[in-house]
Amino acid sequence: MEERGTTLPYAPFNFGTNTTTYMAQPTRQATRPRTAQSSTRTRSSQSSGGAARPFSMPLERQNIIYILAGVAIVTLGYILMGSGDALGFVPLNVSPFVLVLGYLVVIPMGIMYGARRKKSPATMAEQQHSA
Repeated sequence: MEERGTTLPYAPFNFGTNTTTYMAQPTRQATRPRTAQSSTRTRSSQSSGGAARPFSMPLERQNIIYILAGVAIVTLGYILMGSGDALGFVPLNVSPFVLVLGYLVVIPMGIMYGARRKKSPATMAEQQHSA
């Protein structure tokens, strides 16, 4: 049987007695006051003397041409899908192949073309020192 008058120190709903003195109180960690330097974000170009870096396009001209060709192939695939009879050979068989070719081959090739050719400045410096 249960005894009357016994209370558990962790009971959340113990009406009539003050159990908050028995319950564990959350500890608060000391926080440092924020300084202006730690609360603001700076760009790396601003931290190097304030000189702005010139914008360089990550994709070259050849990449843009491949991506635009991929968009044209995808557009052709959707045009083929909408042409002719709904159950015809071209909308059901040819246009999905053209769409997969555009989405999974040509556009990714345009994004990744020339990725091996680009070298980091550290790699170029190592090659100059070894030569």
